[in-house]
Amino acid sequence: MGYYLGLAKFEKKQNVKLLLLLSVSIPIVLHGMYDFIIIAADKYIHIIIVPFMFFLWWFALHKVKLAGQG
Repeated sequence: MGYYLGLAKFEKKQNVKLLLLLSVSIPIVLHGMYDFIIIAADKYIHIIIVPFMFFLWWFALHKVKLAGQG
């Protein structure tokens, strides 16, 4: 969320609305996926949740790396 809010703050009025929409929609979708996994998975939750958590970790670090370059 912070990555896209930061981009929107320094954008020159071209993609501000898109970046603000992304800053809200991406966390909502990812959190919804996490909640769905927690609620729907029963016996083998660790098989699903562990790869998803690694994906979230990688995604966050990738965005931090991109923010540091720009």
